Amino acid sequence: MRIAKLLFTVVSVSLLAMGTAFAEKQPSEYGSPDAAPGSCPVGTYKASKITVNADIPDNDPAGLCTPSIKFNPQPGLVIADVVIDICMDHTWVGDLDIVLTYTDAGGNVTSANLLARPGVPETGFGCSGDLVCDPENKYYFGSDPALEPLGEFDCPSLIEPGCYAVAIENPGALESFRGLPCGEEGGFWDLCFVDNAAGDTGHVFNWSVHLLCEAPPVSVDDASWGE
Repeated sequence: MRIAKLLFTVVSVSLLAMGTAFAEKQPSEYGSPDAAPGSCPVGTYKASKITVNADIPDNDPAGLCTPSIKFNPQPGLVIADVVIDICMDHTWVGDLDIVLTYTDAGGNVTSANLLARPGVPETGFGCSGDLVCDPENKYYFGSDPALEPLGEFDCPSLIEPGCYAVAIENPGALESFRGLPCGEEGGFWDLCFVDNAAGDTGHVFNWSVHLLCEAPPVSVDDASWGE
């Protein structure tokens, strides 16, 4: 199946290249491929990690949804930034969707696609690069506007661990978590992985949520000005 994917991808790229003289591929809202590398500043963030050690089902829409991550309540603080790190292996990253969700105490769900089959539809089977991590070198997803999405503008055979933007289908999606309670009682984070094509497989070792928690901004209406 991998050979068939490669042949299909080569043909697709060749056809795509014939058209690029007339219409260049446009960069995502995260910036052009020449943008300076961004960062995922997790050093001062509160972190919660969960060990998974499970295979991602091959070509199965049910996918793998990991156990939830919860934080201790941080009264009076809200989320100012979110960074996700994942230690996982998978051949042919273009097979993968990865979706992060946060469910609050009231059952309201906020979602972000970290990956959405990178390279699709530009090539039929997406980016053929492989993900390989170790405990010291993981794949991070952050909101820095200088970051580039994984496997979209650049698709090497081995995609190095590092810091990436979320999927170009939902640029800025991590910002939707900002302002939510930090460590709300009853709130939890989930991560789901779906492999959409047969022949290439993967394994999730662990993942973490990193939260920057701050006091919410005080509006003029909320401020106490005295009499």
